[in-house]
Formats: sequence, structure tokens, C-alpha cells
Amino acid sequence: MNALKQRSALLGRSLLILTLLVVQGCGPSAGNTVPRLPGDGVDNLGKGQGADETLAKSEPDPWQDKELISAPAAKAPSAVPLPSIERFTLKNGVQVIAVQDASLPIVSMQVAIKTGEREDPREQTGLASFVSSTMPRGTKLRSAQKIAAETDAIGAAIQSNTSYETTLFSCKSLAKDRATCLRLLPDVLINPSFPESEIEIVRRNMQAEVRQRLDDAGQLASAHFQAALWGEGHIRGSVMSSSTIDAISRTDLVNWHKRWVRPNNAILAISGDFDSAKLRAELDKSFSQWKSATLPEPSVQTPPKLAGLKIRLIDKPGQTQSHIRIGHFGLAHRWPEFYPTLVFNHALGGGQFSSRLMKVVRSAEGKAYTASSNFDRNMEVGAFVAGTFTRSSETMATVKLMQKVIASMATDGPTPAEVSAAITNIAGSYATRFETADDVASALLAAELHGFDSTYVSDFPLQLATVGRDAAAAAARKILDPVNAVLVIVGDAKLVEPQLKANGLGYERISYTAPVSDWERAAKAKALDKVDDPELQAAARKLLKEALEVKGGAKRLGKLKSFHWVGDAALNMPTGPLAGEVEKRFSAADKLRLDLQLAGGQVKIATALSGKGGWSQQQDPSGNHVREFTPEELAALGSQLWRDADLVLLRQLEPGIVIRPLGERNTAGTSAQAINMARADGSMAVTLLIDPQSKLLLGLDYADQGMNTSERFGDYKNVQGYQIAHTRSTKSSEVDLKTTLKSFVADEAIAETVYLLPKQADK
Repeated sequence: MNALKQRSALLGRSLLILTLLVVQGCGPSAGNTVPRLPGDGVDNLGKGQGADETLAKSEPDPWQDKELISAPAAKAPSAVPLPSIERFTLKNGVQVIAVQDASLPIVSMQVAIKTGEREDPREQTGLASFVSSTMPRGTKLRSAQKIAAETDAIGAAIQSNTSYETTLFSCKSLAKDRATCLRLLPDVLINPSFPESEIEIVRRNMQAEVRQRLDDAGQLASAHFQAALWGEGHIRGSVMSSSTIDAISRTDLVNWHKRWVRPNNAILAISGDFDSAKLRAELDKSFSQWKSATLPEPSVQTPPKLAGLKIRLIDKPGQTQSHIRIGHFGLAHRWPEFYPTLVFNHALGGGQFSSRLMKVVRSAEGKAYTASSNFDRNMEVGAFVAGTFTRSSETMATVKLMQKVIASMATDGPTPAEVSAAITNIAGSYATRFETADDVASALLAAELHGFDSTYVSDFPLQLATVGRDAAAAAARKILDPVNAVLVIVGDAKLVEPQLKANGLGYERISYTAPVSDWERAAKAKALDKVDDPELQAAARKLLKEALEVKGGAKRLGKLKSFHWVGDAALNMPTGPLAGEVEKRFSAADKLRLDLQLAGGQVKIATALSGKGGWSQQQDPSGNHVREFTPEELAALGSQLWRDADLVLLRQLEPGIVIRPLGERNTAGTSAQAINMARADGSMAVTLLIDPQSKLLLGLDYADQGMNTSERFGDYKNVQGYQIAHTRSTKSSEVDLKTTLKSFVADEAIAETVYLLPKQADK
């Protein structure tokens, strides 16, 4: 396995589109290793199915209600037999749960830190995940490549993950190789070095998660539901964004690790084939350098109060289906209603095709492909959410059906038959989860984190079996609240909004590209609106006008027919700069092409806009790949053309442009005036940095598709009457590119064929 792998990736975030090779670290893998509590099996926010599922109404089933084969009688729930379990505490305070099982020659170690995302600062949401993702990528004793080499040599892996409550690290290997895990896992926990190069790889990966959310309406709906439910006063109401990731520094990672990753804040679960007589001494030796410390006081998180139906419409133009989330606060794990809630929720929406939501929304009415409901299982009160997706035209009809089903369960509870089926199904599936000692250890660890002992794990089916219809109905009446709830809809507002208005419902409308968190949207709005002094407004407009004149003048620049420039490029990567060449061509008013060559011409990438169409082409040793852009991609690329560095000053002349002076900013040691320029509908926006002395444009800052990007310009030269920046840089979480122009020509004839879709050898 190579230490670094290179892949080609398309980045439509700067100029027209910057395409580059992204280095992806091939170090320790990160998987979803946080143990689930017994009974868990679904994500707490129920993402639902993909947006392209068919929503056709099911055809009548001729075999429905006809018994072909009689099912055997269900067995009564019984306790789960557990192997011998040993518990002890290491000299440094680590609690240990040991499950010995010699049936397989495997040893698994899991260390749970009893702190997670709940301790993220609001402005740095994602910090705990950033820490856990970076820790296995290098220590004071081993580089990421060294860790990868040692684990690869024995077929093992060190994994990490963070949930709201817990941060977990694990290592699994053959029993004969457990010494490697006993060396590496403590090293990762005690000595992480947080290398800058690895930090930037993790940052890029996290930024990719944020951008992926924009393309996944289900993820977007779940994120907005969380933000709307918990509000800006609770950390769960703050959703990781490009800005919160950018706000995290290496110092923040080091400090979080120092505060929370301590042995007196940890539980170690070890399972498999080991010598129990020698185990304690081995663990004490391996973790001896991990020192206890006084832990900070946990932050206090208070859920807000819900009053009435709070509706949030997320406008995603072109979305043909609406993704729906409706819910409210649920219960805490230790509440006496925990087991009854499992039962009634199975009947409501947790039981897949046997649940009421699925039967009514899908089978009876044909509104959706799937529908479900889920409860968080946290130490604190968590969330209840029901989710589905449906055709845009059926949005409110589907919402009403869901509300009706939830209200019916709240009023009447489940039927005796539903209770019996729920207990049989949950208890039966629960027993199948304990196939290995690792499964047992994970369940014991998860229970321990919530203050339960091993009887919780073994007696889970028995406790479930004690739930009667009356208890399930009482829990439904107490917890379900059809009146005070949050409703989130992600869809095309022009199709959904009339339905909300027709039903007389008030709602908040938010663009799908806007920050998810309430506090972050408010902060951005405040930053833009904080300067409304008429004199400052007038000064900002005057400076913009002067900058346009210095650039070449509105008349001259407005009549620009074309430009063509070529420059040397340096793409900064973790391994050092990669040299290349960039060529850019523009023909008024909507044709643009960017060519990038890398690796001595071995990789050639071209992207182009041509009127209402566009395409990309990549030529490399693997072949010649051409594809046309989708309408969504073309819309995003249109934003890049609007913000083009050599044309952007013309945008102040558009009717209805909103100008907001933002005060002084320092860029490359020069004081510049920051001026935000945006269309009134918010569809286009950019902050320009202008030198008040020379009136030259020094930079652009903007957010696009969930990613913050900065462009900087210098070494201006007069070319054919235009002031042209000959040094240009573009920096974001994905790209750090510097370009030095070798030539710039304006108003030359550029052949139309340059912008036409090229022939392709393969797709």
C-alpha cells in the first residue's frame, strides 16, 4: 500500500473550475466504531432513502392475506447467555471490561473516551471529530506512514470515531499479533503529534462531508431538523459547516486532547483470545505512560421549549421530491418509559414494513417509498423524529398523513397485536447480535457508558417482555406530542410554498446553500448589515466605481469581446508544490474555458461553459474521459463566471445590486476595504478587497456550495489598457493554487470550436 495515493478531482470552486490532483492519505482507516447500545439499529435522525427512489403506488398483491406457509409459533424472549466477564481498573484509572473467548484467534481492543461532540465550542462544531480523526495520523514516535506500515503488516487497523457522547478508538488483530495493538493504541492515545500535513487532509475530508450534505436532500433535512429542534443555545443545534471547520487550529486539537483524553475519563473493553492471568500486567505496562488529570466540568446543555408547530422550508430548486422530517424531544435512556417506547415506536415507524407509518404513507396512500420513526438513545433527553420523502406535489398531503398516524398513536397507543409483534421482533433480532466476543464487549462497553451493568445486556429481552399494552400506550401519551413539534421540508420552494400557504401555515424559508445553524446564519446577516451608515454606503460605492475605472473603465471593460491568458501554476500539496500550466479563455458574454496541465503534461484537464451547456475532459494514462455538466453543475459554474476576477467589478452596474461596506481587512500586509456585493435575492454574492490607495482589486472572498474560498491578486500590469493581475492565488479547504501569468491578450479572435464538446475515446 503506497503512503500517498493521487487521484484526479473536479473542483468547481474558483475562477470557472479548478481541477487538480488531490492527495489522499493512506494512513490509518477511520470507521464507524462507536458501539451501539443494545436495541440500536437505526440512525437517530432517520435519513430515509435516496432521492431517486421510485414513488409509484404499489400494485394490489393477489397473495395478500393468503397463508401459504404457516409460521412457527414465536418463542418467548429469554436472557442472552454471556461468557465470563472480568472487570478491573488499571493503576492509572482506566476501567477495563475483559471478555475472554478462545473460539477465534482474534483480540479486539476498544477505548472509549467519555466525552464527544457535546463539548465542541459552537463556533468550532466538529472539533471532537477533528481530534479523533487526526490522532491516528501520526504520533511523537511514529508517522502516519509508519503506523500504516505496522498495522498493514499484521492485517490490523486502528479506527476512531466520535459521537455526541463518546470518542472511541479501537484496534483489532490476530491474537498472536496483539502486541502490535498494545504498542500502537496507547501511542495514539498518549502521543498524538497532530502533523500539519495530516490536519489539512482531515480538514479536506470534513469539508467534503459538508459539501456532500448539499447534494443529499435526506442528509440536509436531518441536519436542519437537528438545528431547528435544539436551537442556537444547545450544541446539538449547531451543525458542522465550512466555517466551523476552518476555525479549528492545531492548537485547538492539542488542547482538546489534553483536556479530555485521559485514563480517568476512559473505559477499555478487550475481547477474544488472550491469557487472562497475564492480561492486567500487560495492560498496566502498555498504558503506564498515560497519566490521569483533573477533568473539566462538563458543559450544561439545556433543551429549549417547543410551542406549536415550527416549520422550516429549505429551498432546493430543481428538487423533484420533498424530504420531510417531523418530530420533537423524546426521552433519556434511563427513563422508566424506555422499554415501552421501544415497543410503541416499533409499531409506529421503527418496524419497517409492518409499522403504521409505512402501511399508511406507502401502502395505503402511495405517497412515499418509505417512512420511519426513531428515538435517540442518550444519557440526556434526545430527539424523536419521523421521516419520509415524497413527490413535491404530495408534500402537505404526506405531512398530514404522518401527523395523523403520530396523533393516533399518541391517543390510543399500540394494539395488543402490535405490542406482541414488537416484543417478538425486537427481542428476536437482539439475540442474533452476539455472534462474537467482540459483539459482547461492544454491548457491555455501550451499557457501561450509560451507567448500566452486564445484566442490562443479558436481560434486555426479559425487560422488553414485561411491557404490556397499557404501559406502551401510557408512554406514547406522555412522549408523543403532535401539537408542539418541528417540521422540516427540503424541496423546491416554488412547488412546496403554495401548499404551506394554502393550509395557512407560517414557516421560515432558507436557501439550501445557507448555513444550517441558526446562530451562523444570524452572524452572517449581522456581519453584512452592521454597516448601514449612508456616508459609508456612499464611500463604498465610490470606491467600487473608482476600482472599475482603474481596471479599465466601465465602457471599455463592458465591451470586452474576449481574453486569453496563460500562466505557470504551482499546486501546493502535502508532499510539496506540483508544477503545471493554466490556460484560460473567455468570449463574451457566457463562454469560458479553463485548461490545466499537471505532471509534465501527463494529466490534462479542461472544463468549459458554452452558453447553456458545459463539459469537462480529463486525459491521463487511464484514457480520455469526457462528460457534460448537469443543470445543477451549470448553475454552480454560472456563479464562478459571475465572480470572475477580471469581470467582477462590472457586477456593481447590475440593477438591484446590494452593496455593504464591511470595513478594513488586512491582506498580505496591506490594509484593504472589504465590500460585500450581492444580488438582492442572494443568488450571487462576493466580498471584494480593494486597496483604497491604488484602487486595485486585491482579493475576493466567498462561500460556494458550502466551502469558503479566498482569491488574492498582485503584480498588476497594464495590458492593452486593462490592469491585469499577474500573480493570482486561490485557497480553500480543497485547493491551494498559485498562478503567475506569462501572457494576457484581450479582444483576440477565439474559435468557437474551443468551447464545443470534444470527441471522446471513452467516458
